Amino acid sequence: MTIDAYVSDGTSQIWSKYDLKDQTNFSFRTHGEPRDYKFCTKNVMENGYSSGPTMKIQMELIVETGYDMFEKPNANEKIKPIEEELIRLESVMANIVDTLSYQEQREVKLRDTN
Repeated sequence: MTIDAYVSDGTSQIWSKYDLKDQTNFSFRTHGEPRDYKFCTKNVMENGYSSGPTMKIQMELIVETGYDMFEKPNANEKIKPIEEELIRLESVMANIVDTLSYQEQREVKLRDTN
């Protein structure tokens, strides 16, 4: 018995791994607009294999945002630490506004389906 896995954003495959053994860790990075992602597993049974053995699949998702969202100043630029923190906070605020807009669009879409 083998387990294959892949992650997709609905338009393209982002990550895939075949013949998973024991515990497997992986990460993938997304760019652009927020969207839904699909994590799929496929159980491939060998010929002549009888039912009985089981395999437990446990997922732990860690979603990190805000990293590398802003460009750090050049080494030539002399800015104070407080100014650098303000640039970072501005990026975080823009990310929050984008996420809120996306959530509102999803709410409208889900409300219209009911």
